[in-house]
Amino acid sequence: AGGPFGSCDTCVEDIDQGATDYASQLVLSYTPNGGALDGNHTFYGKYAEGFKGPVTDTGTSTLPTSIDEIYFTPEYSKSYELGARGNILDGQARYSLTGHMTRFTDLQAEAAVSDFDPNDIIDQQGVSLNAGSVKVDGVELNFDMAVTDRLVFNFSSSLMNARYGEFDGTGCTDSEIVAASIVALENPAGRTAAELASANSVLGNMAELRATLPSASAIPEELLINGGCRLADTAEFAAGDSSIGEEFTFNRAGLEPAFAPDYKIVLGATYTLPVLDDYEIMLNAQGYIEDEKTVLADIMDKSRMYNAGHWDANLMAGFGPQDGTWQFAAYVRNLMEDRIVYNQEYDLTRAGMVFTDDRGISKASFRGYGVRFQYFFK
Repeated sequence: AGGPFGSCDTCVEDIDQGATDYASQLVLSYTPNGGALDGNHTFYGKYAEGFKGPVTDTGTSTLPTSIDEIYFTPEYSKSYELGARGNILDGQARYSLTGHMTRFTDLQAEAAVSDFDPNDIIDQQGVSLNAGSVKVDGVELNFDMAVTDRLVFNFSSSLMNARYGEFDGTGCTDSEIVAASIVALENPAGRTAAELASANSVLGNMAELRATLPSASAIPEELLINGGCRLADTAEFAAGDSSIGEEFTFNRAGLEPAFAPDYKIVLGATYTLPVLDDYEIMLNAQGYIEDEKTVLADIMDKSRMYNAGHWDANLMAGFGPQDGTWQFAAYVRNLMEDRIVYNQEYDLTRAGMVFTDDRGISKASFRGYGVRFQYFFK
């Protein structure tokens, strides 16, 4: 594009990164008429294709190093779903049951960028990019039941298996770099001079912390999966035949994405008590239990995460007219103060619980109290 300073060969405006596509879906449903299932149940199947357009990464936290890294390509998905929903127990309860399978191609994700300086500490950054493929399979069940006229019970659960099918060439986390360096120096046979030089630089940078590091046999296998962190350029990259295999890169195929627990169960109940003729008191409790999940989305670091079986609960008590015109309520949230935990065995840099801006800690990590007044205009 031209301008007061002449043409610009690398300006974003000059790069045609547009994409046009469409999203479509097909749904078939069947509601039986007659018999025990008459009108109370619906069975359905669904096929859908999704599309998310190309975007530019201009965030200061992701530090793109070239004009090409500012842009990342469209994301595509295909999903298949089978399910049923309906009423049972003479309308006293309702349910929905769904099984789904989704495949993402070029998922727009975040990953680590390893900016290693042998004269400084290992400095972890993140970058937005496209993951080659991600598969997500799962089953979800929801159930609501009016136990009495005043008590309603809610239950929902999900089982999910989410894995990267293809995600090579991402940056290594700091701990993955240290793990690969330990393994390289303890098992130098077959290593290149570049790999051994990188390993020596990394561990030399650890200074007095080096004495606290485990041996190669004691390193968690998750830090070494798919061969672990590459400490030197691959032959294909050095020959210019591949963009994958730069120094300090990782193959995350088969790993679980962040924020993807294998299971979650939610239980809730609401009790309504009529008082003073036209008013009511409402009591509500809800709790959940969930599988482990990582919380640092850009580097998938298991040193700070929610452990398996973590749980929390919310409580609320309200008062208002039975016609629902207004309600005054008091509540407590995050009763158990469910928080991320520190797993030292995955923290080979010995950074401790506090990590940069302590990502993963949020308002949801602390118990909160409050009151609320609502008025509904009719």
